[in-house]
Amino acid sequence: HGLLLALLLVGCASTLGIIALEPLFTLLGAKQELLPLISEYMSVWYLAIPLLVIPMAGNSAIRATGDTKTPAKIMLLAGLINGVLDPLLIFGYGPFPELGIQGAAIASGFSWFGALCGSLYV
Repeated sequence: HGLLLALLLVGCASTLGIIALEPLFTLLGAKQELLPLISEYMSVWYLAIPLLVIPMAGNSAIRATGDTKTPAKIMLLAGLINGVLDPLLIFGYGPFPELGIQGAAIASGFSWFGALCGSLYV
């Protein structure tokens, strides 16, 4: 039930974040010229954030059994995926399109999906 509650809460927060994106970041002090970049990144980030909630809950459950190494390995895998995909998707190397700041958010989503797969596998 905890996982479903977490997904429900993050789903609500993501929806509100997408709806209130510009007013929220303006309130936080973002300059007008940065809002398009913030919107590019955060619109993808808000859609992908549920992919992070499941591994966070899963890794907590794994740690509760006394195994602290496996969650660390899962998060290391996520970091490696993000580290490899970031330059590929931001700058567009090889067959990858140049996506700029949106590519950074997409890379984060893929890394969170990798962590999700790792935590569900264990």
